[in-house]
Amino acid sequence: MVIKATITELGISGPANRGRIQAWGTTAVRKPNFGFAWLFLCLSMALHAWDEATHSFLTYYNATVLTLYGHFAFFPRIDLEYQNWVELWVLVIIAGLILTPWAFRNVRWMRWLGFATAALVLLVGAGFVAAQIYGGFLGSVQFDGAAPGVYTTPLLLVAGGYLYWRLRRCSREVEAKPYRPSKG
Repeated sequence: MVIKATITELGISGPANRGRIQAWGTTAVRKPNFGFAWLFLCLSMALHAWDEATHSFLTYYNATVLTLYGHFAFFPRIDLEYQNWVELWVLVIIAGLILTPWAFRNVRWMRWLGFATAALVLLVGAGFVAAQIYGGFLGSVQFDGAAPGVYTTPLLLVAGGYLYWRLRRCSREVEAKPYRPSKG
C-alpha cells in the first residue's frame, strides 16, 4: 500500500509509464536494448568455436575449400591453419564483447551491425544443420559421425533468433515511444 501510494503520488503509475523504476525517491527509465541478447550471442559463439576446435573443424573445412577450388577456378582458396583460425575466432569474440556496451545503449549503428550479425549467424547455423543432415559439405567430403560444431549449432540458432527478436522489439519501442522527461 505504501509503495503504491508513493508511486501514485509521484505520478509515474499507469501503462504510459511502463519501465520506470522507483529508487530512492527518483525515477529512472529503463530504455529498451538488446545488450543481453548480444552478450548471449558472443558467449554462444565462443562455445561454438570451442566445439569446432575440439571436433577438428579445420580438417573438413580445408578439404571442402580445396574441393571447391578444384571444381571452380574462380572460387577463392582460403584454407586456414589452426593458429590463424583460433586467432580469428578470438578477435571476433573479443570484438563482440567490446561492442556489448553499445548494444546496451541501443545505438543505431550497433542495431544495424546486430541485424547483420544475427542474419549471418542464422545462415551459418542453417548451413551446419544442412551439412549434418546431408552428411558432409560436399559429396567427396563426408563426416565421420557428427559434423564439427553441430552440438552447439542449436544454441547458435537460438542466440541468433533471440538477437533478431530483441532488435526488432527495441527498434519498434524506440521509434514508437521516444523518452520525454516529465516536467516537475
